[in-house]
Amino acid sequence: MHRIGRISLSLLAAACLGAPALAEDPATPEQAIARLLGQGLSHSHGRLRVKFTFQPFALVLRKGGAIEQLGGHSGDELDVQQDDRLFRDPTKVLADLQQQVATEVKTKGDVVAVGFFSAAEIKLPSGRDSDAIQADLETAGGSCTTVFEPYQWIDDETPGFDAQIRTKRKGTIFPCP
Repeated sequence: MHRIGRISLSLLAAACLGAPALAEDPATPEQAIARLLGQGLSHSHGRLRVKFTFQPFALVLRKGGAIEQLGGHSGDELDVQQDDRLFRDPTKVLADLQQQVATEVKTKGDVVAVGFFSAAEIKLPSGRDSDAIQADLETAGGSCTTVFEPYQWIDDETPGFDAQIRTKRKGTIFPCP
């Protein structure tokens, strides 16, 4: 078979088998935030469906387009956690993650964007209280936003997600105007 044909078949096979897409740098801060938000919400939704809650975690987008998850491990057999890290205070976990990412930004200098994901309780515009996924997103380009995705439990087993609420915020890692 011709070499180009083999490459095309290899790429097609990888796409069909669900292989991860090749990482690439997002062109704008908005694209970086969208990538982190999509991956972070996907992980949060999965944890809620399986465990009904999740530990705070961070997603770091590096130069070159690779996304790395820090924290947020479930304690499952395939996602082993050390005993001293199970059942930690979520506020402390989030503060530790922010410190860890701030240190990486200063020492490695290859972080393009970061997202911190945690469970939160919010008051909806209607005045009703709701559980929500909170995503604090920042880019090195000076774009900072918080996204809340409210949810409620359907039949005590399945989370139902409501429309996202977005707000501007000050950065904890990167300076934002």
